[in-house]
Amino acid sequence: MEISVIMAATLKDYEGAATNRNFKLIRSIKSFCKARVKLTSTQVPHDAELIVVSDNCHKVIALVNHFFPEADYPFIKRVLLKNDRHVFSGNVRQKGLELSKFPWICYLDSDDMFDVNHLSFFTKLEQDKNIDFYYYNEAVLVSVKKIKDSVSSKKKFVYE
Repeated sequence: MEISVIMAATLKDYEGAATNRNFKLIRSIKSFCKARVKLTSTQVPHDAELIVVSDNCHKVIALVNHFFPEADYPFIKRVLLKNDRHVFSGNVRQKGLELSKFPWICYLDSDDMFDVNHLSFFTKLEQDKNIDFYYYNEAVLVSVKKIKDSVSSKKKFVYE
């Protein structure tokens, strides 16, 4: 199983923004890295990439580069959208989707964390070719057999 994880990230202030966002951004990426290690350490080859898309917030890219150098973390893509204004996470996630290279898509908010088993959990379900959509919550899994994919018929989605 190959999964592209898309993270829309900004550190700009806006109403309702999370607190301690610098810390939460780094913590979120670390949680992805731990889940990726578990995913890629299995006997069957699996892979995952993280696409961090920033909405004209250079500080996001600077933090990612500082804590996760590209030479050591080549599976983390860094994307800076150059906009005059905040375009909100939908457009930012769309850019991440366009840049994804793997057939499975998962989203990780920059202030959330993955459980260490999060990505490897989906490999158990990959065998069912009738499933196009998974919903994962550490306690709940819901699978929907058929959904209409308005973005691309080749992409499969994993929502948290």
